[in-house]
Amino acid sequence: MQAQDFLLNEDGDLAIVNGDLVAGDSDNQHVWDILISHKGWYKEFPFVGVGLQSYLKSAGMQQELKSEIQIQLQSDGYKVKEVTVGDLEKMEIEWDVTRII
Repeated sequence: MQAQDFLLNEDGDLAIVNGDLVAGDSDNQHVWDILISHKGWYKEFPFVGVGLQSYLKSAGMQQELKSEIQIQLQSDGYKVKEVTVGDLEKMEIEWDVTRII
């Protein structure tokens, strides 16, 4: 079952169409939020966050990043089928996950 939430636009602001907030499937948005947030950003859940910016321009960190992504997503209730980490300078990251909670 996919999570439903208010969607964000490409600038990270609430998406508004015809004066109304846009709601829809938000699993990819939730995953992206986990990837970019650092541990400690969420007061209620201080251990959530990958801290993607910390890995940018870090040669040889793909495997560590992939492992951290898998751990964080599993902790948030996703079944992780695959995580692919490419060029970190270009933030080439792909995921195939399914929400199980």
